[in-house]
Amino acid sequence: MVILGIGNPGDEYRETYHNVGHLFVDFLAEKYSGDFKVPSKKSFSLLKGERVTLAHSLLYMNGSGKASKELLSYIKKDPKDLVVAHDDSDITIGSWKITFDQRSAGHKGVESIIHSLKSQKFWRIKIGIRPKQEHRRKKAEEFVLKKITTEDRRLLKETFEIISNTNLVELK
Repeated sequence: MVILGIGNPGDEYRETYHNVGHLFVDFLAEKYSGDFKVPSKKSFSLLKGERVTLAHSLLYMNGSGKASKELLSYIKKDPKDLVVAHDDSDITIGSWKITFDQRSAGHKGVESIIHSLKSQKFWRIKIGIRPKQEHRRKKAEEFVLKKITTEDRRLLKETFEIISNTNLVELK
């Protein structure tokens, strides 16, 4: 199995809500003391473990499909072995869902992956980023590229810990 975190490259996006997929994979790498390597001329970075491989897309969110296709080809896996970690602006921060074989629901990174793999039969870890108490429902573009607040960073770390304690390896 491979867990691919998707987001946007570059320091200006690193601590934004849209990069929660990258941050989750970073959390797992830190928890299991690993370092990412970038295979020559590839669109992803990789940390191979015994039972689970962690990866980052090195492309912008809309290019996640190219990274996922190259990654699966490189490690010789099928889409059903892929777990994509990403932000979900419809789920409240501190909440998450694991799904399989679902449409993109408008998430451009997931749309890109479905298009490139010609399949939606892969796992997704949808990590909520919607603010808890909104006076009016904001459009995703109003907050996804904003820097994560200190309180939300704490909530995300707690969420990452809970997700990491699920048996992701058994998702087959």
